[in-house]
Amino acid sequence: MTYENILKINGVPIDELGVQISNPGMRVSAPEAITKFQRVPGSTTLIDTTLRDEDGNAPLKERTVTISLCTIGCIEDIANLQRKLAALTGSVSTVQYAYEPCWQGFVQFKNWKPIYVYNNTAKYSFDLIMTASPLAYGDTRVVAVGGETDFTVEGDRPCWAKFDLKVSDTSVLIATTGSVKMLSFTNLVKGAHLKVDTAPQTRVARLNGNIVVPTLQSDF
Repeated sequence: MTYENILKINGVPIDELGVQISNPGMRVSAPEAITKFQRVPGSTTLIDTTLRDEDGNAPLKERTVTISLCTIGCIEDIANLQRKLAALTGSVSTVQYAYEPCWQGFVQFKNWKPIYVYNNTAKYSFDLIMTASPLAYGDTRVVAVGGETDFTVEGDRPCWAKFDLKVSDTSVLIATTGSVKMLSFTNLVKGAHLKVDTAPQTRVARLNGNIVVPTLQSDF
C-alpha cells in the first residue's frame, strides 16, 4: 500500500484527489500547555492560576499540521483542483495517516509553486496547513450494551462516550473508571429510548427526545 493510499483527507485517499505526498511529508507541531502563574507583590512566591479541566489537566494550545503535497496534470485540471481545495478553506476537516488517530481542525491550502510547466502539462507543489485541535481523535468504537456491560477504550485522554439504548428497567447506571465518573437515572419508563452525550461541550441526556436530568449522585 502506498503512502498516497493511506494518507486521507476527510476520509478520502489523496490519490483519489489527484494529489501526491512530497518531501518533507507530514509534520505535526509539538503540544504546548496553556499555563499561568501570578506573582504575589513583595514576594518571590508564584501562585498557580492555571485553568484546568475536570481531570486536572491544563488546556493545550492548538497544533499545526502541515503536509507537503504536489499534483501533476494539465493546466485545466490543476486549476480545477485549486478551486476544489479552496472551497475547503476554513472548513472543519480531518487528516489521517493509515490507522493512526486523525487530526481535526480548520484547513487551508497555501504556497502553490510550479515545479515545471511543459506545453499543457505542469507539476505544482503546495501545502495543506491545518489549525488542529490539540488532541488526535481515535476511531469511533460501537459496543452493543445489554444488562451489565463492561468494555475498555484505550487512549491517553478521557473518552467522551455517546450512549443510545432502549431502557429495560426503571433505572440506568453508567460508570467509567478512567476518570471515576458516574451517571445514573431513575424513574424511567421501560421501553423508552435514552440517548446520552457525555462530551463537556454538548453534554445532554434525552428520553424519547425530551431532556432528562440525572440523579444527584451523578458526577458527569
